[in-house]
Order: sequence, then structure tokens, then C-alpha cells
Amino acid sequence: MQLKVTTDYAVRTLMYLARHKGIVPIAEIAEAMNIPEKYLNRLGLALRDEGLIVTHRGKNGGYSLGRPPERIRLYDVVALVEGTVALNRCLEEDGYCGRDTAGSCTVYKCYSVMQKKWENFLKGVTIDSLLTELSEEEIEKRIENGPVHLVKEKFRDPIFNRKAVGVV
Repeated sequence: MQLKVTTDYAVRTLMYLARHKGIVPIAEIAEAMNIPEKYLNRLGLALRDEGLIVTHRGKNGGYSLGRPPERIRLYDVVALVEGTVALNRCLEEDGYCGRDTAGSCTVYKCYSVMQKKWENFLKGVTIDSLLTELSEEEIEKRIENGPVHLVKEKFRDPIFNRKAVGVV
């Protein structure tokens, strides 16, 4: 599975906004993140509609974060931009299987386990946690211990987990 470049742009835009408090001009973000400005404008509309950013018009306009970076999960960004976080079609909500064996298929069961780990990881990573410079070894260690270690304790609340039950 490969995430779309748009997902990468969205994550990097949100990280940039988290680092630069307040309203940041779109041209500045586009240049700093090497994102075509027209592309960023379209992406900004989707991020705004999801409440991840606020758009500001006028001479001093631009983007600002729509909520604290501790409350923006990688899961929210991936689901928005990709349209799904499912690793395979049979893992979508409707459970579609062209072979009608989704419940008993060994491949489905394997994908299902991978799916749970993938979703838990995405739900455990916030924009704020991505701002911390970690080595690959440190990231692997945290992943082994579960994604919850990437989330600050004080933000483990029902609002943060709005789409998930018992996550984090």
C-alpha cells in the first residue's frame, strides 16, 4: 500500500502550521513544503471542511490549525485524503468479498489483524507527536510498545476518539 502524495502534503502542511503558530500565508507553506500553490489551495478546502484548518481571507490571510495539534490524528488525515484506511476491499464497512468468503477466509483474517494494527497506529500518532524528532529505532521501539506511547496522556479523551471505540 502506498499513500497518495496528497496525504503527504496534508500531513506536512499540518505539521508546518503546528510549528508556526497563528495564520500562515499559503504561499509561505507552499514554498517551504515544496507543494504547488494551486494544489495546496484545493487541499486546503478539504482540510477546512474537515475542521483540521481554518482559512483566513484578505491581505493577511492564509491557514491556521483548526484544533490543537495534539488532537489531530494521522488517522483523520489519512481517512480524509485517501477516502479510506482499509488495506483491502474486503475490510471496508460493507465487507464486500467477490468470493463471498470474508468471514471464513484465512487471507481476510490475516488482513483483518493487519488492519487493526494499522488503524491503532494511525489513531495513536498525532501531528504534535510528529513534531518530535525521533530516530527510526526510537519510532520502532514506540510502535512495539503500542501507539498509545505516541499520544500525550492529557489528550486521551472521548472527543479525541470520536470515531473509535476503546482506542488509545
